[in-house]
Amino acid sequence: MMSFVTRAAGFLPFLADGSMDVLQPDIAICGGLTGVPQVAAQAAIYNRPVIPHVWGSTVNFHAALHLAATLPPHRAGGAEPYPHIEFDVGPHPLLDLARPVLDEHGCVAVPAGTGLGIDLAAAAQEPYAIDRKVITS
Repeated sequence: MMSFVTRAAGFLPFLADGSMDVLQPDIAICGGLTGVPQVAAQAAIYNRPVIPHVWGSTVNFHAALHLAATLPPHRAGGAEPYPHIEFDVGPHPLLDLARPVLDEHGCVAVPAGTGLGIDLAAAAQEPYAIDRKVITS
């Protein structure tokens, strides 16, 4: 049975009983840029790597990418040290708004621009808008 952990403390029972070798918090459902570093701190205590899990929009991907870039290197059996990031490589219109580009080694560079380093053009998002509200002062 698969269970979804929605907060950092939810990983503790799995860590304590040794049933998780790799922690895969999703930044969109596990506390965002505040909660996932708490998961990473717990993982460090138990000497477990963290691979952010991303199955959502380009905003979710780039937030997780920036977070993964802050994680310390971790050796855990693979040829390359962690951190790694998992994301949808199939067609995904909300990821395609600013799809990550893999280099020849399968790596993704962290964008250096402001915020998450991506430009989300309003026109590209228009087909996915459900409702629009204008907020004035």
